Amino acid sequence: MWYRDVVNQIVARLPTDISNVSESYLDCVIKRYVTKHEDIEEVKQCINDMKQSKEIKTYKDFITKK
Repeated sequence: MWYRDVVNQIVARLPTDISNVSESYLDCVIKRYVTKHEDIEEVKQCINDMKQSKEIKTYKDFITKK
């Protein structure tokens, strides 16, 4: 799904670990990539899932995964 691609792009560009980023900052960043309200909610859900798992959380994790 393209939501995961957007989430990976957002997480890769975060200045710090995803768990240290505020919800309001994430909202601003998500709105740069997605415009429809339904899509914003899906992206938020994917990010919350990623926060709870031990997947990609920083830019370094993102680039070393490939």
